[in-house]
Amino acid sequence: MRPRLRSWMVVTGALAVGVAMGSIGGRFAPWATPQADAPRPAAPAAARAPVPADRTRGTDVRGVLDELSARLAEQDARQSALEREVEFLREALGEESPTLGMAELDAGNEDPSADEPATARDTTPSRRRFRERSVAERKAVLVESGMSEVDADRVIAAADKASLDRLSLRYQAAREGWLDSPEYRQAMAALPNERELVRREYGEDAYDRYLYASGRSNRVVVESVMGGSAAQQAGLQTGDTLVGLAGERVYSVRDLMRIATEGAADEMIPLTAVRNGALVETTVPRGPLGIGADHQSVDPASAP
Repeated sequence: MRPRLRSWMVVTGALAVGVAMGSIGGRFAPWATPQADAPRPAAPAAARAPVPADRTRGTDVRGVLDELSARLAEQDARQSALEREVEFLREALGEESPTLGMAELDAGNEDPSADEPATARDTTPSRRRFRERSVAERKAVLVESGMSEVDADRVIAAADKASLDRLSLRYQAAREGWLDSPEYRQAMAALPNERELVRREYGEDAYDRYLYASGRSNRVVVESVMGGSAAQQAGLQTGDTLVGLAGERVYSVRDLMRIATEGAADEMIPLTAVRNGALVETTVPRGPLGIGADHQSVDPASAP
């Protein structure tokens, strides 16, 4: 072999060996410059250690429960305030609540009160939106229902005062920032509404005429009687009009429920109904009557 060719082969072989050693040294040689490792993938979720149950029982769960309880209490308070506000605004506007269909007393379905519009009501203009009319118009309606002019003036003044007192309280609470507070609800509940004031100050007859004249229901009519109920045992029938319970006049299902929950349970109390134009007297145990009931508006002058 020629010397020049041999020298070229030696140089080429040396270079090859150097390249190979450099590659190997880059991985294993202690003198080689270290290269950055590729990021390792995160461990699967199933492979992670679970949080011990005892670490959450005493702290996290209790905290969540307390928070939910606080939110529920706040929601209840807001709902109560909203219901009172709706009732107040309806009174201020002279509007009525939706018509009551069947009120099952033993199921505890509460009557929306004597504000209920009657199922069969005179819809002449003098009976619609009673409080939106002038004092003279309201007085004429009351006198037409059988109230004297003097009593009509007094009843209208008392009703207006009750509405103004409630309106003033609402504005005061809104101005001072306690409209949604329990104090506002308690103060509003302590104020009599117009119906309560008329009934308390001027008696049952004036109250009955006021309900009828203002277009509200003033009678409770039996729609159904449940088998085995106190009403069935007392002989109540469909179509009976309930006018008295435990010595008190009855104008709404709410009156029945209030009287039924007062006093000693199961004590016998008198019940008065009207059947075919005649009064029917019976007794029932204090408690749920077990009837379905509806409301009517009846002219007191023509009622027995």
